[in-house]
This record gives sequence, structure tokens and C-alpha cells, in this order.
Amino acid sequence: METQFEARLKNLSRKEGQILVKLINRQTGQTTYDLVKDLKSGWNAYWMNKTASLFNISLKVEYNPYKVQEDFLIENILLEAFERRFLPEQPPKNKIDYVKLKNIWKDTLTP
Repeated sequence: METQFEARLKNLSRKEGQILVKLINRQTGQTTYDLVKDLKSGWNAYWMNKTASLFNISLKVEYNPYKVQEDFLIENILLEAFERRFLPEQPPKNKIDYVKLKNIWKDTLTP
């Protein structure tokens, strides 16, 4: 997998890298740090996280659309893409109650 995706991953912008880390957590229920730690080693996870931090990316970040507005906006974009069939539907590892989510953010996002 590393050879298949390495070139594309190196070309991600900082923001795209931050979002990718969150989406990995959304889909797996584990942080990218924990996945690297489990698949490679704690030493590799440590150094990958240190390298990512140079680009303002944390491999330990969790996807939380209930508390982080950016994550809520990402969830909105995903749901729209699934609905319009731009992306195949991919349910998150941890169920998200979208009605509850919208109610949490409705006052914040209303102009």
C-alpha cells in the first residue's frame, strides 16, 4: 500500500492532510497514530507524528463533529456527496446522529 499511495500523499496540502487524518478516524474509529503504532511500531508512529507536526498535522486527532465545527462541516460535505452519488456511501465506524448534530450547530451557522 505504501508504494501505491506514497506519491499522492506527499502531494497533499496541509489542510488536505489534516482532513485525511480526521477521515481515517471517522472510518476506522482509531486515530492514524494508533493505526501506525499497531501496523508498524510505536517508534514509527512517534516519528511519523513528529514529521506530520512540522506541517501542523497531528496523527492523534479525532473526528468529532459534535464538538468541532470543522468536523461538522466535513460531515455535511460527505453527506451531500453521498446523497448526490459523487462518492459511494461510507458509514462512519461510530454512528452519527445527523439530526442531533444539526441542532447542536444550528445557532452557530445561521447568518
